[in-house]
Amino acid sequence: MDRIYAVAFVVISFLNIFRGGWAIGINYGLLGNNLPAPADTISRLQQLNVSKTRLFSPDHDVLTALHDSGVSVIVGTFNEDLESLSSDPSAAALWVETNILPHYSSVDITCLSAGNEVIPARSRTSTPP
Repeated sequence: MDRIYAVAFVVISFLNIFRGGWAIGINYGLLGNNLPAPADTISRLQQLNVSKTRLFSPDHDVLTALHDSGVSVIVGTFNEDLESLSSDPSAAALWVETNILPHYSSVDITCLSAGNEVIPARSRTSTPP
């Protein structure tokens, strides 16, 4: 069964490439110092014909810079928000209202990702920091 999925994935990938559906995407990390301003970064993505990016957190300044840019984005949540987002519908609704809705009409938000490199609680004791 796994082989069928693998073959289907390859065929669909090739069909997307030939139909013009292929695109380059870049992960947009915000951990670091001396980072360029979000508007400068989005401008550079456009110059490089990058049409997709992934934010690891819902950064308001980056999402604002993405307004009407033509760059689609996957928006991530903070790992520490996962528990409340998964167990409390009102917390999830507030997160979307605060982080997504202000940008949704002007930014092509393609999906939301839940956390980044999440280590389940039961595995933390056996996983080195």
